[in-house]
Amino acid sequence: MLTSIAMAWRSSSRPRILHMLALIVTLAMPGAACTPKSQTAKLASDGAKTCPDWAAGQPYEAGARVFFNGAGYIAVHANPGYDPTISTWFWDPEPCESIPADGGSQTNADPQSPKRTIQLASGTHVYFNPDDKRDQKFSADLLETTDGIMQVLLRFKLSCPDGRCDAWDRLGSFGIYSPEHNNRYLELLRFMTPYGMGGEWTLDVTNFLPLFQGKKDFRLFIDTWVGPGNSAAGNGWLVDLSLEFTSGSLAEQTALIVPILSFDDIAYGDPNRATKRGVDIVPLLDFKSAKIVSTITGHGQGNAENCAEFCPKIHTIAIGSQNFDQRIWRDDCETTTDQGQGGNAKSPRAGWCPGDIVRPWEQDVTEAVRTASQASYDVEGYENTCRPDSKECKGCVFDTSCEYDGGNHTDPKYIVTSYIIYKK
Repeated sequence: MLTSIAMAWRSSSRPRILHMLALIVTLAMPGAACTPKSQTAKLASDGAKTCPDWAAGQPYEAGARVFFNGAGYIAVHANPGYDPTISTWFWDPEPCESIPADGGSQTNADPQSPKRTIQLASGTHVYFNPDDKRDQKFSADLLETTDGIMQVLLRFKLSCPDGRCDAWDRLGSFGIYSPEHNNRYLELLRFMTPYGMGGEWTLDVTNFLPLFQGKKDFRLFIDTWVGPGNSAAGNGWLVDLSLEFTSGSLAEQTALIVPILSFDDIAYGDPNRATKRGVDIVPLLDFKSAKIVSTITGHGQGNAENCAEFCPKIHTIAIGSQNFDQRIWRDDCETTTDQGQGGNAKSPRAGWCPGDIVRPWEQDVTEAVRTASQASYDVEGYENTCRPDSKECKGCVFDTSCEYDGGNHTDPKYIVTSYIIYKK
């Protein structure tokens, strides 16, 4: 029954092939018991170190040790509770065991669980000049069956060709073409490259497990404009991508993925261009739960309020008659991005930071989906009075004209990916 529903559902819109870029992605942060910051690693009776379970949002000082997802980690830099498997600049692997509530020795997950890694890209060179290799497509044979898989991690690495990365922060996207969705591009990961240096990230993409079966086509895009023919600004990027599958069982498994949007441009601030997008959805039926996973980033500067890159706005996902709101804004760029990069890396932005993956907005919508038949995306109202056809040209924050110039004044827009994930 679930298969027939998944095959019957089709979005009325198709993805626009533009610059591409994450995640979707969903950053899975398994719950962990909250442990006081002062608690440190200690020795178990057998001599092995034991560590408190990692807790999201709990501050950690450099040197703190934690246990998470079957492995131990040590904080090499102080942080406010970033995921050790994702924020790898802040954490290094450090063997230890979990401290359970009863004082014994146990782990949250079996570190010996069988794992399988499938390489998707290895040293793939993304560049523009002298050839346009910004947008690359490739295929890979994935699993024969996704039964018996408890976790899927996407490993992502950027390196510098001949030691010279693109000097600028660039929008990037990686995703899969889904035959179950009319071969639509479904974004798994969105990221912004660092200024002139590489980096590594890990993203949990278990929500998209049903997509990782059989032979699939993938897309990798970085909006770079440099390359070996323009070495003064760098040689572009080298990209490594792999999927790591861990065997085990899940309490709830993804049964259906309904895209509202996937890497779609939403022009912002023009009264003649609507921002609302909607699709038909299926009610909860026999599914156990449902959640939204949305990746939203703002782009464009020099406009009124310096939108949409540098202005915080409220975005809304409506499920039936119920609205779910989120203020899209990152004000932690100073501590979360690749350290040591140049440029304007530390300023707050609309949903992203240079040198980091884009963190999705994830929220349970089970009750709203129970009887709903439609879902939509929208963003709070705003008129950009610093645009070419504005009746009165005003509000240009960099004292430019109302004409877009591709530099200090660029058109405001949001790039939006949003899915409803049904679980069984």
